[in-house]
Amino acid sequence: HHIVAYQEFPLVGFEGGLGGVGNSPAYAYFLTLPLLLKDNILTLGLFNVLLQMCVLVLVYLLGRTMFGRWTGLVAAVLFALNENIVHQSKFVWQPHIMQPILLLSFFLLYLSYKHKNYRALVSSIAFFLLAATLHQSVFAIVPAYLFAIILSMRTKGAPPRHYVGIAACFLGIFALLHAPLALYFFKNHQKVTSLSAAVESFFDLSGTQLMSRFFSRTQLL
Repeated sequence: HHIVAYQEFPLVGFEGGLGGVGNSPAYAYFLTLPLLLKDNILTLGLFNVLLQMCVLVLVYLLGRTMFGRWTGLVAAVLFALNENIVHQSKFVWQPHIMQPILLLSFFLLYLSYKHKNYRALVSSIAFFLLAATLHQSVFAIVPAYLFAIILSMRTKGAPPRHYVGIAACFLGIFALLHAPLALYFFKNHQKVTSLSAAVESFFDLSGTQLMSRFFSRTQLL
């Protein structure tokens, strides 16, 4: 609302579950998109309902593309009847907004493997990093996602330059999504100390603490 009504453009987002390190403001800007049409809380609610409907479509498309039409239909119906999924449509929350973006990334990743489509792979990476920016729990599956990319490229016999291109694309999109956060720390030099302390505390976490911070209050797929 403040972005649309008062032209206030935040450089840092909500505090994440990884300590004092700030998060990208991408979530706030993403929610601004429907408010550009009409700055109303009802518009935001309808936008969330639309996103949850997209989740069902993507579940069906994933199932149909990978295993056949009936598998996709059964998966979509079972997913739609899940109580937690129905509950997601009631209010706007970061994990709920992130879910369709992440599923779209998975769908594009499979299409890139099936059709040897380099653009689909780049799009998959972009949506995956956007999902991770919207909610940090996605970072927990980065190793599995990267493994899937490498395996698919290796299976299709991709040349070395494609690996370099994908790595540059991954880092470039990540930097772009977090550019406002970097600018915030650049403008606020006093925050650098707290950032360093937060990073140190993050690496001091045990595996159990790390997983609890990633997945606390998060409804996973």
